[in-house]
Amino acid sequence: MTDDVCFEPSEQVYMPTEKLPDLSVVIPTYRQSDVIGHQVGEVLRALDGLGCDYEVLVVVDGDEDGTSDVLAKVEHERLRVAVQERNSGKGEAVRRGLLAAAGRARAFLDGGGDIPAQCLLDAYRLHVASAADIVVGSKLHAESVVEYPPARRIYSWGYRQLTRMLFGLTVRDTQVGLKIYAAPVVEQVFPHVRTSGFAFDIEALALAIRLGFRDIVEAPVIVRDRYPSTIRPTTVATMFIETLMVAGRLRRFDPE
Repeated sequence: MTDDVCFEPSEQVYMPTEKLPDLSVVIPTYRQSDVIGHQVGEVLRALDGLGCDYEVLVVVDGDEDGTSDVLAKVEHERLRVAVQERNSGKGEAVRRGLLAAAGRARAFLDGGGDIPAQCLLDAYRLHVASAADIVVGSKLHAESVVEYPPARRIYSWGYRQLTRMLFGLTVRDTQVGLKIYAAPVVEQVFPHVRTSGFAFDIEALALAIRLGFRDIVEAPVIVRDRYPSTIRPTTVATMFIETLMVAGRLRRFDPE
């Protein structure tokens, strides 16, 4: 049975019952009604075979195309759906979803289905085996399989150079839409994340390192770009501006 969860002013919008799940998976989605039902079904089937207690929270970031109606047809006791009244940006959808979740490990997986559910399982197994603070999906991992247009490769390369210059991160690839955080990372880092758009990844990673969460490992991914991308020249320009704003905020950040 799929339950609707409405985000309230409090961040803690969904609490599972007696036992905390081992893994919470947040899937942000916006105007993806044609593919989200298939993707969520695939993720649920994969997690059913994982052998752990889990929950899936799909955050509909403004329902402009009937996405919630599509998700209502996906019946599963581990699935919850939160619908934000207005589109607020991927970063805000992920932030609120992760803070609303309750798992000991909390993942987010991009809506759209570019990254297969198997990659999520592999990343979670790596998280368990390594006890890392954060597992990041990386296109630059030696075992990754990446098939997407040259323009996106150029955008990715350029953004890596920018973030290395501004933040000095050793993480080679910050923008893949698959990450797993230990619960303390989410609880201490994400209340400080302010970026509502695509650059939230870099803000979360930079803040995590600033707060002492430095055990970050890379996981291989398969990216096949099966569906239309949300990356446009205007998106790239917005990410650039957001990233500069993140750098400015980090210079003023005081964890106290």
